[in-house]
Amino acid sequence: MKVVAVLVEPEKPLNLGLIARLTDNFRIDKLRLVNSKLTSEQWRDAKVFSSHSASRLEEAKRHHSLRKAISDVDLSIATSAQDATTSSNIIRRSINLKDLRTILQDAEGEVALVFGRDGTGLTNEEVKMCDLLLSIHSSPEYKALNIACAAAIVFHRVYLTRIKGAGVKPLLDRSLKDRVIEQFQRTALYSGTKPHRVERAVKAFTHAVNRSQLVQREATLILGVLRRASNRLEKVSWKTSM
Repeated sequence: MKVVAVLVEPEKPLNLGLIARLTDNFRIDKLRLVNSKLTSEQWRDAKVFSSHSASRLEEAKRHHSLRKAISDVDLSIATSAQDATTSSNIIRRSINLKDLRTILQDAEGEVALVFGRDGTGLTNEEVKMCDLLLSIHSSPEYKALNIACAAAIVFHRVYLTRIKGAGVKPLLDRSLKDRVIEQFQRTALYSGTKPHRVERAVKAFTHAVNRSQLVQREATLILGVLRRASNRLEKVSWKTSM
């Protein structure tokens, strides 16, 4: 399993430098930056704070959008202190560190760990771009962690998972997963479900797929059933409209 750390709009040189150092401490394979807000002087400070890991900053790929930064990975995991407080908030329904270990244990493929802005974290739109949302349980009175502290906790858990795993469980191919979700949406639309309910159903189905650790054979079977169902519903819908 390859692991990529993605930082969205980093703005504090101390945090960026510490995270660069952590990528070496816990063998994170790549570092990517989305719309870095650091000035040239702050960039130099970040290299100082990174200690012997300045090369990580120099080699980090820079992207103009989060979507582009995670476009080539098999699984993207957003991180946030803001998780769902009600069951209806599907976007912010999160996994915990124990779930993360279960999902990544023995996995093969490339995984992106996405961290938000130093002060405001990730937006709902950015969370929606990712496959899963990870939240670290902390005191209800003060849930938000410093981004470098959060990265240290997550990187350490991933590191322990990787060294104990055998790397024999391929992550579901991104294109196949997208086809399953698209086919579910098509089936829901032809079933006569109201559009706003279809949108919520697709979000719930996507979340379930991302948490379930489907293998390719299972996904292919589900795709076939959904395709046949949507084709039949489409014919019924067409006959009804005549």
